[in-house]
Amino acid sequence: MRGRGFTIIELLVAIVLATLILPLSFNIWKHLRRGSDQVTEQARYYQAVGRFLATFKPDVRVARRIRREGDGLVLSLDTEEFGRTREVCYTIDQERHRITRTEDGHVSVFDFGAPPPGAGTFVFRIE
Repeated sequence: MRGRGFTIIELLVAIVLATLILPLSFNIWKHLRRGSDQVTEQARYYQAVGRFLATFKPDVRVARRIRREGDGLVLSLDTEEFGRTREVCYTIDQERHRITRTEDGHVSVFDFGAPPPGAGTFVFRIE
């Protein structure tokens, strides 16, 4: 009659199986984590693009005049007051991947960061 418990062979088999399964599961977890980080980075990037477009589109729609100045774009916008316009300047910094919006001394910076893999390149040209 066998006693309760595990034999040496059963314990060795369990240890061998654990040493084979644990590294595989760790590699799977590492790849899933890396994929999760990439998705988070892409989401952050596209949210920054969305915030910029939510500001830029209305400015362009009401712009009376658009002109280029250096690495920037100056929009002359109509105001509530008759015959008065205000100017909004968008400046592009290709190296830092950001666009700065300046209006009446108020500065807003849209910092996109480096594009994540698969997101394409940061292209914003004024022609």
